[in-house]
Amino acid sequence: KKIKDATNLLIEQMNNLGEYGSLAKISILNYGIIDKRIKGLLKKDSKYSFELQKEFIPMVKTAKILSQKYDVVVTNPPYMGGGGMNQNLLSFLKEQYPDTKADLFSAFMERGLDLCKPNGISCMVTMQNWMFIPSFEKFRKQIMTNYSILGLMQMENMVMGIAFGTSVSVIRNSKIPSYIGNYNYIKYSDIIDDKPYEFPVLKNRFVQISSENFDSIPGSPVAYWVNQRLLDSYKKGVIGDKYKASVGIQTGDNDRFMKFWFEVPFEEIDFDKNSTNSYKKKWYPHPKGGAFRKWYGNYDYVVNWQNNGEEIKAFNKSNISIKKYNQDGISWSHTTNGAFSARIFYKSSIPNLENPVLFCSGKEQKYLLAFLNSNVANYLLNMINSTMHYHVSDVLNLPLLNKEDYSYIETVVDELINLSKKDWDSSEYSWIFVRHPLYQERVELLSEAYKNYEKTRNELRQKLISNEEYLNNIFIRMYGVQSELTSNVEEKFVTIKKLDRKKIIKGFLSYAIGCVLGRYSIDFEGLAYAGGKWDIRKYKRFFPEKNNTILFSNNKDCLNDIIVRLEELISAMYSKEKLEENLLFIAESLGGKGEPREVIRNYFLNHFFKDHCKLYQKRPIYWLFDSGKKNAFKCLIYMHRLNTDTFTSIKTSVLAMKNYYSLQIDKYKQEIALAKYADKKNLLKVLKDLQNKFEEINTYIEKINNIDVSLFNINLDDGVKHNYALFNSVLSKIR
Repeated sequence: KKIKDATNLLIEQMNNLGEYGSLAKISILNYGIIDKRIKGLLKKDSKYSFELQKEFIPMVKTAKILSQKYDVVVTNPPYMGGGGMNQNLLSFLKEQYPDTKADLFSAFMERGLDLCKPNGISCMVTMQNWMFIPSFEKFRKQIMTNYSILGLMQMENMVMGIAFGTSVSVIRNSKIPSYIGNYNYIKYSDIIDDKPYEFPVLKNRFVQISSENFDSIPGSPVAYWVNQRLLDSYKKGVIGDKYKASVGIQTGDNDRFMKFWFEVPFEEIDFDKNSTNSYKKKWYPHPKGGAFRKWYGNYDYVVNWQNNGEEIKAFNKSNISIKKYNQDGISWSHTTNGAFSARIFYKSSIPNLENPVLFCSGKEQKYLLAFLNSNVANYLLNMINSTMHYHVSDVLNLPLLNKEDYSYIETVVDELINLSKKDWDSSEYSWIFVRHPLYQERVELLSEAYKNYEKTRNELRQKLISNEEYLNNIFIRMYGVQSELTSNVEEKFVTIKKLDRKKIIKGFLSYAIGCVLGRYSIDFEGLAYAGGKWDIRKYKRFFPEKNNTILFSNNKDCLNDIIVRLEELISAMYSKEKLEENLLFIAESLGGKGEPREVIRNYFLNHFFKDHCKLYQKRPIYWLFDSGKKNAFKCLIYMHRLNTDTFTSIKTSVLAMKNYYSLQIDKYKQEIALAKYADKKNLLKVLKDLQNKFEEINTYIEKINNIDVSLFNINLDDGVKHNYALFNSVLSKIR
């Protein structure tokens, strides 16, 4: 019976060894009984000897290896997150390794300690995220409670040739109270000929400290380099002791319920909602995180919250409440590949899941915003969370050293918010955009306007940097991290970027397109038309295209040719006498060969739409009707003015271009017939290009004729993604 029970247990435990490997926990078996029985059978030359030697004996040997204890366990375990595991492995880890199930490497760290004898040592090279992220908090506490970290080496990306941060941990299988371990850090720049130039690298966080200190920090991150004064700051309280924070809403279907603000009719957006009692309009500001940006900005989206979110609630079959969001506060991007950045949050907005909010107001709001955007807060956040995700708990667990007098900080923060707001609103991407910064009154030259803007922007930028460094100094002294941090603001983390002349001119040409198509007017500040009722009184010195079409072509005789209309606009904005100088400045800014009009035309033909798609997050508001690679027909229209009249104008323009190519082909054929041999080669090349264009436009006309004219009465609330797809066969691909 003993042999049978031991054998059955062995087979049961070894059953899935091929899948779980050495993570399988094998109980201590009565191997003496099993060995004795096996040897007896082999001596008798039993009929089972082949099976015993082939299968059972190796199984017993493997079980011995996995069940016995070792003085030392050393390995570089495999790495695999839950997304790469099958269901069997996921279930196994959840049951056997609940505190380390997030990754194979962490489960192996736990298993390594389990394989150690009392006072045995486990040493492993692993990913370093177990040291910081919330999903490993229980495992860290388990280590600090039951084991002793003898030493730990943290390594930067590409050290050891690995493309992510790693750590080497040396952990004893026993708890030695207040044990002082050795901790150090190695940067990639410290490596010479595959070795550190010294070891340990004394200038890189080399410390000797007890792991018991890590419990002072919420989440117990292995932040071995933190000084005692900073550790003591946690004992005085954290942000979460006084303030509340929350993630935003989840719509359940972003494509349906969430749009970029510029997609929908502008008049249907309520930007200043201050009450949760009545939501008559359809769309409301909906911050959704976004790129690194401090103080103000990232107002990209709106959400359908008409009738208090009636449609979203019906879709989700839930009663989502936004009462708690009807407060001022501070928001940040949950997901980012840069540093942490916080922005002012207004209670008129409804935050997204990706845009958590810390609720606070008045002077306290400004103080907290100053702290969260400081080098100190970024240092602390990276200490407790080294991932790309900044959770609500991360912010609430930051130590808060409050000052009763906020006035001097409040003044600086107000200025920083205004500086950041001016920068955000200088782009047409902002809903408060007034006009392009190069359009300046009483300035005749674009080059002069650019110099003026460059000077003003540099002043704003330097003021922003100076103010941020001033605040950094305050918090560095307050938290006692003078030896760890400086007040300097890294270039990549400056919200107001240096001026890029080419980028600014591209933005100016985008504004020019807006003026030609009626979105903007040089006689009206802000949006002149973005849906709703057309008001011709907003356009006085320059009138937009009546039929909502601009041609990007080489046919200079078209009245709605982009270069013709651009010349008219620039003459109205600056000076007719300075037109050539202004066109030259634009062309030089864009780069490229040829005379100014040729360079500008080439930009519109080959690059403008791609830049437009990038600016508008692949939701273009100007649509490019495009015949194909030969550029036979390119016509830009404004989505908000799209109707059946636009369709008629496009068809007319296509036929006109076809006729133009036909006449040009006849003309070149006649010239070739009369030309000398030396001139014919270039003429034949031009003729071939015209014939290719003629062939392409013929095919395109068929596609245009197959479009249902009723589709041109689009519903703007459906958004660009839906509406653009209706015309995929005749539009340029979104790039």
